[in-house]
Amino acid sequence: MELKYTIKIIIAVIIISATLYSYRKRKIENKTTPNGLNKKEPSVFISNEKKKESLEYLYKCIDITINHEDAKKLKSFIAEKVKKENQTINWDIKEEFINQEIINFQYYQNVYFYGCLDWKESSDVLEKYIKTALKSNFNIDIDFKDILNTDEDKTIHHAFEKYENALNDRGIALRDVDINSDSYQIVLIKKDNLTQFTSLIEKIGFKVRKIEWGNSLSSD
Repeated sequence: MELKYTIKIIIAVIIISATLYSYRKRKIENKTTPNGLNKKEPSVFISNEKKKESLEYLYKCIDITINHEDAKKLKSFIAEKVKKENQTINWDIKEEFINQEIINFQYYQNVYFYGCLDWKESSDVLEKYIKTALKSNFNIDIDFKDILNTDEDKTIHHAFEKYENALNDRGIALRDVDINSDSYQIVLIKKDNLTQFTSLIEKIGFKVRKIEWGNSLSSD
């Protein structure tokens, strides 16, 4: 009697285990079948036509932001990089904008499309970038003497508005491209081109904003 009872328990355990195994297997298969492909980690396919269109947004941003020769160099570098990688799966134009290779290229080639500055950087670093970019891209020299109170305007978000106001009279807009990170992508652009630049950046997937003390997420 006890033996029959034990056998029944064993059979029940086997049936339950087999059922659970089958259920788990179906769940795994469902994630890898065409119908379940995008349920967990979607793969993004982009056609070469769409890729070319997206790159044009970035190239136009470059054309209206920096001097002609540097624009040619930077666009050529990006085009060669993208061609070499030949990606159509999981490619995103946003990644090209913030790609470290492109940031490094700007740094080593003295190209001033945008300055990637940490939010904790001092206001002196911001001023140095602004002065260098103005000279390189617009052949403008500005003396920012006495613009800052060194006791109060210690970091970028403290000082940004003062530089913005100083540049405004020269027809230059000072902005940040908000990439949802703890760094600033500082851009200087002619005010006449700001609307176009803002539209292009939004097509890429980011936003153009001003940095204001107490409200660093202020956008145009």
